[in-house]
Amino acid sequence: MENETGLSMSEEFATLDFNSSRLEKRFIKTMETLAGQPDKSIWFCSENRAEAKAIYRMLGNYSLDRNEILRAHRETAVKRMVQSEKTILAVQDTTSLNYNTQTKMEGIGYISDKTLGVNIHSCLAVTVDGLVLGVLAQSSYNRTQPKDNARTHDSKKVRLLEEKESFRWVGALGESTVDVPKGVHIVTVCDREGDMYELFDEADRESQAFLIRIVQNRKTVENEKILDEIRKKRCFGRVETTVPRDSRRGIKEREAVFQIRYGSTVCFEEEEWKVLYCTANKTKRPPEKPYTVAEAVTYLSWLGGPKRAPSDGPPGLKTIWIGLDKLNTLLAYKEWLA
Repeated sequence: MENETGLSMSEEFATLDFNSSRLEKRFIKTMETLAGQPDKSIWFCSENRAEAKAIYRMLGNYSLDRNEILRAHRETAVKRMVQSEKTILAVQDTTSLNYNTQTKMEGIGYISDKTLGVNIHSCLAVTVDGLVLGVLAQSSYNRTQPKDNARTHDSKKVRLLEEKESFRWVGALGESTVDVPKGVHIVTVCDREGDMYELFDEADRESQAFLIRIVQNRKTVENEKILDEIRKKRCFGRVETTVPRDSRRGIKEREAVFQIRYGSTVCFEEEEWKVLYCTANKTKRPPEKPYTVAEAVTYLSWLGGPKRAPSDGPPGLKTIWIGLDKLNTLLAYKEWLA
């Protein structure tokens, strides 16, 4: 049965398996009901009181596995990706659900210092024309306490990435490409919260393209700020858009013109280029300023094999790869000892 969206829920969740045909039928029926009026609550969507109560009973069923729901939907979404275009945007963002009025709800946590709720981090498959094809990854999180005053800034820096809330961006990057057939080019898109080195590193290791709104004005290995470097590039185009009003800051709606500039650069965190220098040169005193890309390649080649004579020419890709692998091992070991 198709709803007003043109989707058949039985086809959308064709491989759904709760190990209960009754629960599966109720889920499909519920999805058809909710899809008809996605902007309405369960009570307003339901045909009558009995249907609304049936939906709430289903939601309280422990056999209703959210991971199984996502798996079945994702299979169908990937098929649409293959049939659609070669380039698909994997758009990540977080939605905060405010449950401040649900003070008696058991097990609820905090989404901010004083607000009860849950954060939902989703990764949507979207065509370059803006058509949403489905959900590729999704996770939820919140905090057991309003605010952890015991943690200092330094203690937060040495926490494992997997223990941080920001890991959701890296995790979704990996999950979004699972079982995606060859020939489909995935480009991860994130807002400024995704501007973190660990995400860049993961994308680079997996050879994944990404487009992320910058917030950290990092230095390149040429000791230049990224934004300063971009501003020097030629403007390839302009896009006019309307910026919505910001009632909290008292800023009215306005028209804006975006300039499109791009280029390529190489960025290392301070710890990385210092560890690379010290290891390659067998010293405990790193330089005060970053060195050039050419020097970085030379140091990586020293980690990947014996020092080469000037007449040997530039190092090969295998040597550089071995050097990068050793550098990552050293950095991971250093973080573990911290």
